[in-house]
Amino acid sequence: MAPRIDVNSLVDGSRVFIAEGSSERGLIKVLIESLRIEDANIFNVEGERNLKAALLSIGGKAKAGIKLACLGLVFDANNDYAAKLSSISANLKSAGFDFDATALNGRGIYSGGDLPIGVFLSPGGRQPGRIETMILKEIGSLSIVTCINCIVSCVRNHTGILMDEKARTSSYLCTRNSPVGVGTAFEKKLFDIDNAAYSEIKSMMSELAAA
Repeated sequence: MAPRIDVNSLVDGSRVFIAEGSSERGLIKVLIESLRIEDANIFNVEGERNLKAALLSIGGKAKAGIKLACLGLVFDANNDYAAKLSSISANLKSAGFDFDATALNGRGIYSGGDLPIGVFLSPGGRQPGRIETMILKEIGSLSIVTCINCIVSCVRNHTGILMDEKARTSSYLCTRNSPVGVGTAFEKKLFDIDNAAYSEIKSMMSELAAA
């Protein structure tokens, strides 16, 4: 079942951010606090399959006369950055938004229409990956990574399973005695959002909010 997107809170000047899931929602939330973005609204669509419905709801408010300040989308690139950007672009256009993926600036923002729209696909840099890719980049220089690598090696040797980025991130959180989800971990400040790993999404959100 698609999540219920309550757009009744949207008013003139609302800055809207769409999160692919709870992990992205947690990251967006702490960045909004850090960047002191006002009038921000976060909608967790719980998967790209629900994106169009959310966009139609948000677009409906705009058609009703509510003038939004900006729209930001944060999703995983997964295995193919270009394919994911193309899919999100199609959803935006299908929902009636003016958007041109070929006209994004260096921060991933399209300013060619009435509504500035920013798209960030983790881990950034037009690379494949996910939000956990950024997290592993953040913690990559920590000594605890040696322990995590030992766990990865042990699991592979005994089961033949290669732990992916989600599993490695979960292992790191367990070393902090915090076996929680990524979104909650961001909210509990278990990750350092001032780390360079998050510089691209910070730049996108900062510029978009100021548009």
